[in-house]
Amino acid sequence: MKKIFKHIIISIISIIILLGFSCFNRTSSKIMGNLCDQTTENPSGYCYYDAPEIGIPFIFLSDSPNTSVVGNLGPEDDFYINGLVLNIISYYLLQIVFLNLIRFYRNKKLL
Repeated sequence: MKKIFKHIIISIISIIILLGFSCFNRTSSKIMGNLCDQTTENPSGYCYYDAPEIGIPFIFLSDSPNTSVVGNLGPEDDFYINGLVLNIISYYLLQIVFLNLIRFYRNKKLL
């Protein structure tokens, strides 16, 4: 029972860390249309913009130029459940490793 409670607490902390990192947006270049000038660097005439994304280290919410206000994140944007689950698992595993390192160094007798 004590181990289950410990894992529940670590899972809750992982979700809190995920919500904390959600305050930080990063951007990636996405295609917004194809009405831009054709150049040698852009022979197809695609229009690019910097789309905000949320998720560290895995992206789980990304701006969609087709269904939302460009440059803003909202409920109509692309949501990736795989990225969300991978973020929670990675934060969970980092906490387990950190707690085991603390336990190891606490039990180790230094001369």
